[in-house]
Amino acid sequence: MSGGFSVEGMEQKLSTMSSSQQSVQTMSLWLIHHRKHALDIAERWAKLISTTPKKKQLTLLYLASDVILQSRKRGSELKEAFQDHLEDAFGQVYVGADVKTKAQVERIIEIWADRGAYTKEFCRTLKMALRLPSTPAHTDDAAILLEADPFAADKAAAEEVELPELLSVLQAAERSRSEHDALQRQVASISSEVFSEAAVAQLPDSVAVAIHEKKVRDARQILLQADAALEKLLEEKRKCVDLLGVAHAQQQLGVVKCQKRLNDFKTDLGKAKRVKRELKVHLSNLPPPITAESTLEVPDFTADDLLEALSPTSKTAPTPF
Repeated sequence: MSGGFSVEGMEQKLSTMSSSQQSVQTMSLWLIHHRKHALDIAERWAKLISTTPKKKQLTLLYLASDVILQSRKRGSELKEAFQDHLEDAFGQVYVGADVKTKAQVERIIEIWADRGAYTKEFCRTLKMALRLPSTPAHTDDAAILLEADPFAADKAAAEEVELPELLSVLQAAERSRSEHDALQRQVASISSEVFSEAAVAQLPDSVAVAIHEKKVRDARQILLQADAALEKLLEEKRKCVDLLGVAHAQQQLGVVKCQKRLNDFKTDLGKAKRVKRELKVHLSNLPPPITAESTLEVPDFTADDLLEALSPTSKTAPTPF
């Protein structure tokens, strides 16, 4: 292909690339032709995919897939260069996409795993990135928490929840629930005639009235106990909700911090990979090392040879310095 490579030229070609297979493959061949600029190509691609509208992000993923698959026989420069950016790129395309787009994104990863474009372990990492998109390393922890939950920072600032305390509250709530369930069964067993005014009017004598009165007292006592048990259960559940809210905020903050550390590690790993590739390229451009076979042969001189050369009678005069 004619023409040299430039980042501006690449951006111009990408701006005119359509979603058709022919357009994507033409652009892919151009990038493969300029694979010596793999680092610049991958970095510019990653930047574009983060700023491109959703409808074109999938096309850029298809382009990367075609480049990665078709360039394997010509070297690993592009495959390795793209690898540093794929997790973030896949997460950005997947989040907020419709069901059809999500299925297409997952299919790309499956094809890579089946054809050995990347290791199955790395493909599993990519699938995880779809569900847990990476958080920018420069984002403040408090800002992340507030975005996810406006009250998360206040919860996390509260006293740390200890596991034994949380378990104790949960067990108390379970006991209260069991007590309430038992009383609810007793309430359900109370006959509806106990509270029927019509049944009272039909009582024939004082004995029947006394018996009915006792039933009412017993039913009232059960209802009072059930009411108290319900109040206790509600209080225990409120405690559980409060403690679980604080514990959730603490775990959420821990996840954010771990994700931030993971992103920092990924950044450092990417730098190390780029330096490794630069060293490889630099080494290939260096002259071959000097070996024993390539050194000049120096004749051996003895002391007698030197004296003979300096002797006035010597036929061979020494070479002047």
